[in-house]
Amino acid sequence: MRAGIFSHRIAHCLLALLEKSLIGRVLTQAYFGRREKQGAICFVAATRLSEVEFWKKSLLGKRLKSWRNISGVKIRITFDNHQGLSKVYNEAIAEADVSDVLVFIHDDAWLLHEEALTDIWRALRRFDIVGIAGNTRRAPRQYAWYLRQLAEGGPVLDLPHLSGAVHYGEVFKTELHQFGPWPAECELLDGVLMAARVAVLRRTGLRFDERFDFHFYDLDFSRTARQYGLKIGTWPIHLLHASKGNLEDPRWRSNLERYTVKWGD
Repeated sequence: MRAGIFSHRIAHCLLALLEKSLIGRVLTQAYFGRREKQGAICFVAATRLSEVEFWKKSLLGKRLKSWRNISGVKIRITFDNHQGLSKVYNEAIAEADVSDVLVFIHDDAWLLHEEALTDIWRALRRFDIVGIAGNTRRAPRQYAWYLRQLAEGGPVLDLPHLSGAVHYGEVFKTELHQFGPWPAECELLDGVLMAARVAVLRRTGLRFDERFDFHFYDLDFSRTARQYGLKIGTWPIHLLHASKGNLEDPRWRSNLERYTVKWGD
């Protein structure tokens, strides 16, 4: 076991012990509060749009444009991108300030409330990796976080093990799709938004596997995080996603082959 992973687990045990007493909870809250004042939330995304087009046309660009001058917010966008998301995200981890939080997010996403910034900090007091939707278990041949394979037949929603929610539609006319209760500890997270402290990623050595360029990077990241003993889970952070995914994309199938080779199930 890596030394960083071992020390992270020890820290989790100590925090769990502190949470059992009132004084311990007060000390824990003070500790997290001090850390959060020292850091910033950095939104990390990749887009095929140019810089001008991103700020004018993309959902994320339009949302972040109004947040650019907020204290404690940083923005890191890779424009005109043709690299895999895993590579873009790993570069952000390598170059970020260790006191910051990285929010890995798609460019067709819109955070509905400014309270999302506070929610992200709050969520990372409970989880090492946080998302908006996920699955509380992992089943064999589970090739999307929200589906399971029937013994005979195709995939179905993996109820009642799903957690979280995603809004679909338009900014001022959204439809909430509630997958299940949140917050909840999970085994798999949806990659539309995943947040983590840089310090945790650096200490444990957790990174995105660059063989997965767009599809399956989130499932792989989730499983690796759990393999390292990290806590991952969902939090009520309301987000509009313009895409519902495409399991027929040829890139999805090629990444599925890589995922199956790596994990076997």
